[in-house]
This record gives sequence, C-alpha cells and structure tokens, in this order.
Amino acid sequence: MRRAAADIDAFDASVRPVPRTADELLVLSTDQKGVVMRLEALWPATAEASRWQGYAAEATSSVRFLQERSIWGWTVRENMADFSRWCTMGTLVSIGDHRSGMLESYDDATGVATVVAIIPDAYAEPESLALLASRLGKEGVAKFLRNKLPTKPNARSGDMGEILATAYLHDECGYVVGPSRLIQRDHQEWAMRGDDVLGASLDSDGKPRITKAEAKSRVSLGEETVKEARKGLARNDELPSPHSLTQFAERLLPTADSRVGEAVLTMQLSDGVRPDRVGHLLFLFTASDPSTHVAADLKAYSGSVSQLTITLRVKGHQKFIKDAYDGVTTGGA
Repeated sequence: MRRAAADIDAFDASVRPVPRTADELLVLSTDQKGVVMRLEALWPATAEASRWQGYAAEATSSVRFLQERSIWGWTVRENMADFSRWCTMGTLVSIGDHRSGMLESYDDATGVATVVAIIPDAYAEPESLALLASRLGKEGVAKFLRNKLPTKPNARSGDMGEILATAYLHDECGYVVGPSRLIQRDHQEWAMRGDDVLGASLDSDGKPRITKAEAKSRVSLGEETVKEARKGLARNDELPSPHSLTQFAERLLPTADSRVGEAVLTMQLSDGVRPDRVGHLLFLFTASDPSTHVAADLKAYSGSVSQLTITLRVKGHQKFIKDAYDGVTTGGA
C-alpha cells in the first residue's frame, strides 16, 4: 500500500493538463471508490457525522413506539385514535335540530395501545421527542415525559377527555386540530383555562368553520356534569374565546396547516367570528350511559349554534386511563 502511494505526486504531475486554447474541447472523467474507514481514523467532523447516522438508525425504532403511523406531526396522520379499531360506532341520532352519538369500546387493550401512541404528541413538541429519541432512546423519552404528564388521577382523567375529544374532531369530523395546547401548560397537574378543544376546516371559498369543544371525563357521568359542560360551551356568547382562538391559530402557523391558521386569524381580526361559522362538540368520556341527560340537554338548548354530543363509553374507564399513561411513562415496555 505504501509503495503504491509513494508515486502519487509524480503521477499527478504527469497527467496535469497544460494550457489549451478556447477552440479545444476539455473533457473530464472521474472515478470514485468507497473504502471502509475506522472511526478513529476519520477527521473530527466526519466522525461526528458518522456517529449521528448511527443514532438516527437507533432512533427509527425508538420513535416507532411513540407513534406507529405518523412522522411527528398532526397533518400526516390518517387517524389519531382510530376509534373504529376498538369501538362500535353508533349511528348519529337527531334530537331536534341537533345530533348525538355513542361510541362503545369492545377492545380496551387496543384502545389503550392506540392512545399510548398519541399521548406524547399531546404534551411535547415533536422536535423535542425526536431529538431525545435519537440521543437517549425510548427510555430517555419516557423519563422526559414523566416530567410533563400529570400523575394525579383527576388531572389524567381531564386530560384524557381533551385528548380523545381532539382525536374525534380530527378523525371523525375531518377538522384541523393543530398542536396540542397541553404542550405549553405551566404545571403538569394544573387545569388549563380557556376552551378545551378547538378545530377548524375551510369551506370551498376558503372561509373557516370553527368547532368549539367541551370535554368531560367521569366514571359515572350524570346530569350535573352535562350541565357543567353546557355552561362551558355557553361562555363568551357561545363563541370561542378570543384568546383561545388566537393561540389556536398561532399554533397552526408554523405547521403544514398554516393556511387554516391564516384564515382563522383573518376571520377573527377582520370579519369577526359569527355564530353561523361556529359549531359545538360536547364530548363525554365515561363508563356510564348519560343518554337521558344528553337528550334532555339538546332538547332544552335554544341557541343558534349547531350542536353535536358524543359519548365514548369505556367500562374500565379508570383502568383505561391508568394503563394508557403508564404505557408512556414506562418507555413503551
């Protein structure tokens, strides 16, 4: 090898082209060879790049435990909670001018596994999760999420209601829901103010329609909880709160759904938000059957906003929530 390389300078000098005229055609011929190099023999910058290629390969499997079907973003998902894989999807029933429907879990284990995959995105920026997965693996991601996820049963139950309501609005209604508002929460156990969930879609003329959602999660869900949810939807003259809507639109601007965010801001700041551009979703996550209370609520409603009430029944309500959060904080084990 050393003897072969000894005359490289002389060879280079012998084939070096001499000056030519502009009338002559210059043709360049190249060749390349790939040689496996030992890591310690590489230049520092090349060695560092090689290490990151190795991390990236490991990250592919680490990230997969967090989300099977997405590439760390909201708009690339076909479905978030994939309700049809673990729930019976009841037909929507008309109650006056409004509608209600019920989903019932027949496979809690599949439901838990599906929700485990979407919880991380509800609490952390996708870029943060991807970076941690590449550097520290899934155990590092799980440790990071333990600092962001609630630990108290009541806090987990409330968040789970919002996460599932968001998924329903996205999966079954086709709305853009954007990055989760839970990402920026000040403390993992604190309840958030403002509208629980917002979603938007664009008409053929490019004007947005907004859905304001109120989510409630209880093992046994009765009349008082339905009334409490109705009060939440009635706030701000039944329209989204200005602050919540502004934050929602801002969260959309840096995403692939920026066009929707721009349309929402334009409507809010120029035309104003009118009741005919707004719908309500009342989402109930429970082990009980609140159908009687739901029907009474919709019959009593006298406002001008279109209403949809959805009940998701999971008989093992508390275990479902615990298993889903534990599935994330134990690193997908």
